[in-house]
Amino acid sequence: MKILLAVDGSHFGLAAADAVAARPWPPGTIVRIVHVNESTSEPTEVNPARMQPPFPPPPYAIEKALGRLEGHQLKVEAKILPGRPKSAILDEARDWGADLIVVGSHGMSGIERFVLGSVSQAVASHAHCSVEIVRTARS
Repeated sequence: MKILLAVDGSHFGLAAADAVAARPWPPGTIVRIVHVNESTSEPTEVNPARMQPPFPPPPYAIEKALGRLEGHQLKVEAKILPGRPKSAILDEARDWGADLIVVGSHGMSGIERFVLGSVSQAVASHAHCSVEIVRTARS
């Protein structure tokens, strides 16, 4: 099974990582942790075993998620994606052949969601595969 875990460095993204870590997955399950950095133009592979400088600022989000998945029977990959979060997550999931996308929800509603947009809602609406939106209390 291929799971695309999208994180943004917030506690919402960490809740999504916790949700992945909490479940038993079939042997051979691969989790690809992705973070979208709108200021980069090329995808960057991240070696989880070598999370050390120099690297662009976004690996903080990946590093935190990696910590949540340590000790579980999962193969973990990590990647920083360029572009806008909604399309970058959907494109990566499609291109990689993900079976499941897991994202955290920031819990926006009404005018806030209209103005800012909801990444989780866009992903759920347009993904080629199943999507799990992990909800947690706002801080």
